[in-house]
Amino acid sequence: MSSLIKQKQIENLVPDLATKALDTQVVKKVNHLSDVNPNTARGNLDVYSKSEILALMSGGSSGHIVATNTEKENLSGLALTDRVFVQNDGDGKWALYIVTVINNGQGSTSSFEKIADQDLFVNALSSEAIKVSYESNSNTNTFTDSHQSSLSLISISAQVDMDQLVATLSSTTTTANNANAQSVNAQTVAQNAATAASNAQTTADQALDQVNSGNNSYSEIKEQFTGLLGAANIPITLSLNNPLASGFVPTVYCNGVMLESINHQAGGRDIQFTTPYPIEINDVLTVVYRY
Repeated sequence: MSSLIKQKQIENLVPDLATKALDTQVVKKVNHLSDVNPNTARGNLDVYSKSEILALMSGGSSGHIVATNTEKENLSGLALTDRVFVQNDGDGKWALYIVTVINNGQGSTSSFEKIADQDLFVNALSSEAIKVSYESNSNTNTFTDSHQSSLSLISISAQVDMDQLVATLSSTTTTANNANAQSVNAQTVAQNAATAASNAQTTADQALDQVNSGNNSYSEIKEQFTGLLGAANIPITLSLNNPLASGFVPTVYCNGVMLESINHQAGGRDIQFTTPYPIEINDVLTVVYRY
């Protein structure tokens, strides 16, 4: 491209740049937006002016009482943050609303947000709700009627050293445990003794059974002797017809009176005895024995 052509192009840009630099075409920093039409700008940005906002908030937080939600919707002249108390929120209970939006800028059509109602108020302040809310905190324990009953059993009329009490209880518990162990040991010894006694009884019963069985295998007989002579306290010997059975003591009678000091030997036939008086020829000696 020749230097002449470049020069012509630059010359054509000069008037265009001059036009663009006019105050009506640019926003200057030094003017701090004073050269912008505020109404047009707010319209484009969809924002309220200061005066419009003040107008909307004028009379804000005012209270209104209506019977139903229909009356609430028909209210006019409302402002942001106004409160509306509805006596019947459709369920026979009251509710409280706050104005959150003025839809047409005049307060005749508005949006509401419910901030409280009767159910919320009653439930939030009920004893049950308070109890649940309190006990939901950390390091907070439930105190029941059972705990109260337990505490009522404690009666303290003077200062108590709990550390000493715990130590005493610990020592008492140890002593009680030792006594319990000794009781268990004594019970074990008693049970062992009872077992041994039972075993001994069983053994004795078995022995008795054997004796009874043995007794049944012997026969009892009675022999009489006459025509004997003997001095008092002098041993007299009788010979039996059968050998004496083991485990049995023969019985000797003189004229029906039982004599003592009988000597005998199991399996033998002879027995020996003494009398405190002489034996005469007419006396009857009777020997009862088993063989």
